[in-house]
Amino acid sequence: QTSPKTLEMIQKFFSYNATPEPPTDYTDEYFSSLGQNLVTATNSFLMVTGLFLNTMVLFFFYTVVDTKPIQSSLWTNLSVCYLVKCLVMLYSVAGDIFDFLSNTEEKCRIRFALPWSMDIVCISCFIMILMERIIAIHCPAFYSVLQEHSIMLNSYCWAYGGCYFLLYALEFQLYDCPSECKTPFTHVTPVDAVHTVSFATVVLFILACLTSMLFLYPSNYSKVEKIRLQMEMNGTYLVIGL
Repeated sequence: QTSPKTLEMIQKFFSYNATPEPPTDYTDEYFSSLGQNLVTATNSFLMVTGLFLNTMVLFFFYTVVDTKPIQSSLWTNLSVCYLVKCLVMLYSVAGDIFDFLSNTEEKCRIRFALPWSMDIVCISCFIMILMERIIAIHCPAFYSVLQEHSIMLNSYCWAYGGCYFLLYALEFQLYDCPSECKTPFTHVTPVDAVHTVSFATVVLFILACLTSMLFLYPSNYSKVEKIRLQMEMNGTYLVIGL
């Protein structure tokens, strides 16, 4: 006859073998860490290259090329916007290190909403530069009107980003603030990284390529149009009246 203690040991043995513990899967943790490092490296690269490229843009438009006032205004606005974006990203990431930058729900919302809003401002500034090139090439009759409203165009870019900031802030207010306020730049999953960084970067790259292409004269320009543009670049305007 088997003793109760032996039966108990046998039951424990079979129950243990019947339900083995699942093996530890480090795949999700690995990809999450990879996504965090990728986003941190990408944003560090964007901040460094952004400061360098915008310095070169200002140097190019004020010392190398005799540009029109509206072009200088739009490109200066884009450079200022990108410099502010770099500072905002530094502030947002610094909140992960210094508690006084993220010790309240309002500061946490600001650290999340500001970088995304600055992405919208950057895209808007590029769209304005693109629109200026399109009007100069295809709608020259309206170009003089556009030159008179450069301040309004620049203000529109910042107002558009401000509207997105308010929307983001109101959206974050509907949800509970996380117990540990971490930025989307250093503590995210790979999916979040695509939404917060890659989309804005790809859009800005496409707009930059389109803008640089429109700075060239199209091959289908007429001789009269080329002469008119050449005169405008030299500071001479031709007005034909009936």
